[in-house]
Amino acid sequence: MVMKTTKIIQRKTTSVRKILDTCNKGLAYDHENMPVLKGKTVEEAYRLGLATVLESILHDSGNYAGYSFLDQTMEMVNGVNTVVVKNETRRKYSLSRTMREDAPKDS
Repeated sequence: MVMKTTKIIQRKTTSVRKILDTCNKGLAYDHENMPVLKGKTVEEAYRLGLATVLESILHDSGNYAGYSFLDQTMEMVNGVNTVVVKNETRRKYSLSRTMREDAPKDS
């Protein structure tokens, strides 16, 4: 007799209500009173809004695994090789371990 084992993956979720509340709160802010948006272009402000909602969902569901900046270079600063971020709003979020395990395997 062969026993088949099944991998059980526990999924963590966040409620649609919580996402709605987060979005409504962000939409109600007056951008003039948001220092983080001072000097930002419309595109940068849009990306920061997306990042805020996405981070809320990832944290609430236990799937936050960090992000990396897309516009960064290595430059010599005061004689030291330093990572310089050109635009902090351009970023890519990492898959959590749970999301990587759930991803379809390439053939």
